[in-house]
Amino acid sequence: MTTLVRTTIPTKEHFAEIGSVKRIRDGITYTLKLGWPTRVIASAGYGKTTALFYLAEEFEGVYCNVGHAHKQVADMYRMPIRASGHAPQAAYGRDLFDEVIW
Repeated sequence: MTTLVRTTIPTKEHFAEIGSVKRIRDGITYTLKLGWPTRVIASAGYGKTTALFYLAEEFEGVYCNVGHAHKQVADMYRMPIRASGHAPQAAYGRDLFDEVIW
């Protein structure tokens, strides 16, 4: 069973709008138009968690923190379904994908 991980997020007044945040926002905007999820990869300590948490609020989306326990394809799809307050209905990756995207 996939569990949601609660991370510590700095308060919004400590959040700095820097160039990388703009690039992430632009990427999210682009993938939303295509109907696909966004994946952000960077080394530890670059502020991904904080930026994505606040950008998820800005886009009225759901922030999911992925850890080693969530690396299976089916778990990656179950996570946003559960985070949005729903119970996954399917068992397999492709069917779960349809629940997330459609």
